[in-house]
Amino acid sequence: MLAQKPDDLEVMEKLAHAMRTSGDVAGAAGMLNRLSRARPDDLGVVLELAKLQLSAGKVDEAIEAAKRILAADARHVEARLLVGGAHERQGRSQEAADTYRMVLRADPKNAAALRKLAGLYATLGKHDERVEVLEQLARLEPNDAETQASLGLALFTKGAFDRALPALERAAEDGSRTDVQRPLATLYRQAGRHADAITLLEGLLVFEDDPAARIELGRCYHAVGRAADGWAAINKGLEGTKDVEAYRFLATTYRAGGHPAEAVTSLSWVVHLAPDDLEAWTALAELQTELSHPAEAIVALGHVQRLAPDNKRTLLLLGKAQDAARDYAAAVDSYGKYVKAEAQDAEGFFRLGMAYQHLRRFDESAAALQRVLRLDPKHATAHYGLAATLIQLGRSEEAVAAFEEAAMRAPEDASLRAALGFGYQKVGRLEEAVAAYGHAVRLGLRDPDVELKQAQILEQLRKWEEAAAIYARIGDANPDHPTAGRKAANAFMQLGRHRDAIPLLQQAILGNDDAQVRFDLGVCYANLNNKEAAMMQYKALVAKDADLAEQLLFVIES
Repeated sequence: MLAQKPDDLEVMEKLAHAMRTSGDVAGAAGMLNRLSRARPDDLGVVLELAKLQLSAGKVDEAIEAAKRILAADARHVEARLLVGGAHERQGRSQEAADTYRMVLRADPKNAAALRKLAGLYATLGKHDERVEVLEQLARLEPNDAETQASLGLALFTKGAFDRALPALERAAEDGSRTDVQRPLATLYRQAGRHADAITLLEGLLVFEDDPAARIELGRCYHAVGRAADGWAAINKGLEGTKDVEAYRFLATTYRAGGHPAEAVTSLSWVVHLAPDDLEAWTALAELQTELSHPAEAIVALGHVQRLAPDNKRTLLLLGKAQDAARDYAAAVDSYGKYVKAEAQDAEGFFRLGMAYQHLRRFDESAAALQRVLRLDPKHATAHYGLAATLIQLGRSEEAVAAFEEAAMRAPEDASLRAALGFGYQKVGRLEEAVAAYGHAVRLGLRDPDVELKQAQILEQLRKWEEAAAIYARIGDANPDHPTAGRKAANAFMQLGRHRDAIPLLQQAILGNDDAQVRFDLGVCYANLNNKEAAMMQYKALVAKDADLAEQLLFVIES
């Protein structure tokens, strides 16, 4: 029993060990004190006593015990390390570091001292010094997963990725070190080893739901062309963490992938998490303008102006948003301020000219667009805008020249070729108008109004065959077109192809029982000597239009 205080030293030693194991620190310390007095030269007992006191928070007593050892043996490594640990407990970091370095001067390969010094440097935030110590330790213990992991993670945090990779790979050989798998996967992705990164992360996520690992996996999926999987993985990861860089990545890839609404959602998170992110606010404003959300764009641009009040490009973006909101007067004001500051920017003058055009301030529009063309003579859309303005000013010949220049600058642009046709038509150059409209159609323009204009000009030129072909093509593409069928029928009648005209006229009657259509249908039957069918149209016309009925009867009896 403890109360008996046995003098047998071996029994006392066993009792001290039993007390320590059972948690009776005070009893163990008392027993070790008795032992150390009984065996004053037994440094092992004193060391055990010092360790026990340190673990119990009796730091001063631990230091005193360690100093007793060092007084007897100045090279006693464990005692010196214990003093260093005690100094750390007291917050005396510099003294602790000096103590560990003292051990290393005597024994540069002392792993315990290196490990303690590395830990101290981590606490002090001395990352470069910690890396240097960990590299020494890793050379001593190349197969120690803990050391390799610490070194790899420290190098990764420092941004020394080339040096981090081999350390993290060695640490990952121990399958239990999941803390190294995500940074290792990041390095694999950066090195283009996407398949290795994906394998690593997919394996990790089987065992633990790590949001950051999901985000990294999503980046890897994107890198190998699995965009949908990438977005899904990142969004899943963001359910567990709000990572501003992940939202930036989503915004960039959604925008590049043609998903502007999703990009807006991601950018909204970016500016929520980083409200002073100028680039994100700017991109958000641009996207809101593209999506025809001008009010939201203008709000975003307010933040851009807050963050960069001297950024003149904000005025250009603001003008675009005001354009989208159809507030052309405000847009003119923004563009005007922009070009005053950026007098060599063709885009600013172009947008100013088009805003003036919307306001029907055509002289100012022409002046701004002419300024564009002095800055950039190849600006095809500015030539087109100037032509449209000149038409409004009654300067048709100049407008045609501008339309020609626009078409020449962008020869594959079907809409500009159609605009040229309009210009030719405006000045009565009908053959050239037909050719320009036809060129636009061959370039891929599928606009029934353009084809109708082309066919109408062909009618004026009495080119009935070509006109009929165009009307028929419009009708085939859109059977419900209100005029194409009748126009084609009229062209066929002009060509004497009454049999071809009849089904088109019959179809037209089904959509609209018009007196003129019945008259034309009766004429076709009369020309085919089908008097009975012609008289049926006459009888239907009598109640609709007596004058047309009388004219049809004359044709039938002629």
